[in-house]
Amino acid sequence: MPDDEPQRGDQPAGRPTRPLRANIPSDAPTGHLANQLRTTNGLIVHLDTLADIPPATTIAEILNSTRAVQRVPHVVTRLVHQALARGIPCALVIPPTATDPVRTAEAAGLGFAWSAARHQTPENSTTAYAQAALDLGLRPDTCIVVCTAEQSSHARHAGPQKLLVTSVKSATTRPAEPPLTWRERQIAEQCALGRTDKQIGAELKVSQFIVSNDLASMRRKFGVRDRLQIVAHTIRSGLVDITALQETVPNEIGLLDDAERAVLQLVATRALDAAGAREIGLTFREARNAHLRAVKKLFPHNSRTHAMTVALLSGALDDSRPASKDAVSL
Repeated sequence: MPDDEPQRGDQPAGRPTRPLRANIPSDAPTGHLANQLRTTNGLIVHLDTLADIPPATTIAEILNSTRAVQRVPHVVTRLVHQALARGIPCALVIPPTATDPVRTAEAAGLGFAWSAARHQTPENSTTAYAQAALDLGLRPDTCIVVCTAEQSSHARHAGPQKLLVTSVKSATTRPAEPPLTWRERQIAEQCALGRTDKQIGAELKVSQFIVSNDLASMRRKFGVRDRLQIVAHTIRSGLVDITALQETVPNEIGLLDDAERAVLQLVATRALDAAGAREIGLTFREARNAHLRAVKKLFPHNSRTHAMTVALLSGALDDSRPASKDAVSL
């Protein structure tokens, strides 16, 4: 092979250094996972992504129970198997809170999947990912990292080729999210684009009253009070497909100050009122003005819901630097 021919995973000139960040839904098809691995040289997995994986099916269960065969493998398990089938080495990053990482990996059926493992400490939360890549004999920017949303800010700064974020929130098994119907998912995605009930109804060919009823159903399911919080919850929980949403994120957005980020975090979970403003150290007028400034920086057409979408998908809420379209969160 000629020396100047690009290798698998090499980055073309001019490619942004910030990794593409995307979620991997639990029902991702095998073809989707294979496509994620198409250009990578290595896979780095954080142990917390294995926390909600049910125990692997044993040979005895397969022989004695038809239901055992019907279990759908967890998305991270399938991703690792896809990598191994393609000859892509895998490394494990182990957090300091892990009490028995070997048992966790073995319970998921991945006890022998790893070519390297690296312990994470409070001092090397970010560099552990880069060190894991080096343990595989690879550059971090030629690897994919799979981690939880809590770990995403650390993993992103290590400079991987791509960042895949799972929906699990911590190293403990979390209760399942209330399921969304197909139409509710479509409505949530349309809300994230800043569409009104009437516009959503026209897009989905249903009445706006059906749209309103479905939005009310989602508010009850998630315990939120408005469509902006529906957008924030469904994106953060990985309940919507962010692929189309990412296409609407501007290439460059304004840098948010501390007050603007604090207000966006506030309105994502509760109402913007005087009590909420006091909790973040602002007056109600200051908080309202900060919210208006943030919306203008993120989406100048003055859609609060789409501005929230841009903030979440660009990483603007957890990064002090200006975010680009190539830095995607969920």
